[in-house]
Amino acid sequence: MTEQSEEILINKKILFKQANALQKDLLLKRVPTEICRLVYKHRHINVACGPWIIHQGTQAGLKTTNWHWRLMIILELEEFDQDNLCPVSYLSKKFTSDKYFYERSIESQFAKHAFLKLLQELVEKGIIDLKLSYVLVKKLPIWFENYQQKLFFLR
Repeated sequence: MTEQSEEILINKKILFKQANALQKDLLLKRVPTEICRLVYKHRHINVACGPWIIHQGTQAGLKTTNWHWRLMIILELEEFDQDNLCPVSYLSKKFTSDKYFYERSIESQFAKHAFLKLLQELVEKGIIDLKLSYVLVKKLPIWFENYQQKLFFLR
């Protein structure tokens, strides 16, 4: 087995574990109802069927879970839909606020750096393009029709 295939296998195990933890939290009603309502409002089945990108990365300094912060950013991008521009300043203000980050992280610019790092990740995955001071949504991440379909995607 090559080093790259071992890394892929490890990443799949981590994603599987994180997806199961989110599914369990959803079933045990540990996911805030505001998030569930917002997901339904965007016409998605449930939080656990969200795109894999919400499970990736780890972010220090958050008041919420990493998947929650990432999910909210993805849902916000859905508001702008494909081929529409969204001001980076608007997104930055919203997602580096004290709603998501601890005060110390905001004061030290750590939250802004984390947000810009996530934008770069979205660029690398082909989800967005950065145009001067705007984000252009190129394609939205795939939501799954059910949880089994999501897990099958890892195989």
